[in-house]
Amino acid sequence: MVKKPPPLNAQHMKVFRAAFVLGVLMLLLGVDGGSVKSARRNRKQDKSTSASGRSGSGGRVTSVKLLLDPNLMPASSHVPPIGNNSLSPWSYKYTYDDSLFPPHIAQAECLRTGCLDSDGWEDMGLESKPIYHQVLVLRRISGKKRKKYVFRLESKTIKVGCTCVLPSVMPPH
Repeated sequence: MVKKPPPLNAQHMKVFRAAFVLGVLMLLLGVDGGSVKSARRNRKQDKSTSASGRSGSGGRVTSVKLLLDPNLMPASSHVPPIGNNSLSPWSYKYTYDDSLFPPHIAQAECLRTGCLDSDGWEDMGLESKPIYHQVLVLRRISGKKRKKYVFRLESKTIKVGCTCVLPSVMPPH
């Protein structure tokens, strides 16, 4: 019988994010996962490369394989419905973009204009507004060779939840 892995907690997500960022930095810096000496050697070779992009030894492109531990990957994309317990309830709408990693991104949608009071009635004296968070994603771009891709690091602003705020009132001029 196959044992199902436990759900991810905050500590697992921190480890996953750290490993992800480290892998992306390795990709951007061109480190091939070897020793520090090989990284220094690669940098020396890069410095000796002429303006045409070729070195005396024929030029070398470094690629990095990024392997993610499947034990740290979420078992499913299900997000617990914490938004239902909020005074400013929200639900998640999933977007899909095949050229991004991760391809599925959950975005919060506020369900009310106002906020709920202690009796569950909507109070229009407060406003329900989205909470934004900036995340890093990788965009897959076609490379120069056929069937080869490169990944570009991008930042994306997503809505992660909703909160209650006092309405902004602009005084007349």
